[in-house]
Order: sequence, then structure tokens, then C-alpha cells
Amino acid sequence: MRFLVSAIILLIGAQTATADAPVSLLLPQRIAPAYSDVFVTARVPRHTDNRLLRVQVDNGDTFLRATDFQLDGEEAPIAYQVQWRDLPQGDYAVTAVVIGTQGIRGRTETTLKLRPALPPRRRR
Repeated sequence: MRFLVSAIILLIGAQTATADAPVSLLLPQRIAPAYSDVFVTARVPRHTDNRLLRVQVDNGDTFLRATDFQLDGEEAPIAYQVQWRDLPQGDYAVTAVVIGTQGIRGRTETTLKLRPALPPRRRR
């Protein structure tokens, strides 16, 4: 009999941010099966200096994925959603960076861990 072994995404720890970071991360899926859709929302308060938001995931040694959003200062939306699929098992950093006309305005990061889940129990 085959067992489907799935992995779960377990978000560990609180996000860390610079003191004046104009960005925050919301990770509503605290636990999810591997290969399912993982959604990350970055919130950026409107500011005349904001030009770019980058949301990325990596495991320290390997860059995996990034999504960039062009920001239009005070006219930009406040929330941006990113969707990722098929992240392999491992430990990850999810980072959001806001870049303004003078460089990086703020950065926040949280930790993400993917671990295999136990196979479903058989009924007797």
C-alpha cells in the first residue's frame, strides 16, 4: 500500500523588522500541506518615497523565489499578496524589503520551516 507523505509548512517565530520599517508580513497559513498554495501578504503604508517592494523566500544558501511590486508613493495600494507553490522541505527566510528614492527604507523577515508530515492513519 502506498502512503502519501506530505509535508507541512510551519511558520516559526515572530517577524523581525527594522525600527522604522514601513513594511510588515502577514502569513495566514501557519500550517499547510506541501505543494499547496502558500500565501504571503506584505503591507506597505503609503509614503511619497516608496518605489519598490520585493518579497522573497530563500534558505540562506539558495535564492528560491522573489516577487517585485512597483510602488507609486502615496497612490500605491497598501497590501500585496504573493503566492508560492512547490517549496521543498527545509528552513526558509521570508523577507520583504521596501526601496525608496534614496535606497532601502525598511526590511522585515520571518522564518519558515517545511517538515514532512506523518502519513494518514488507517482505520481499522
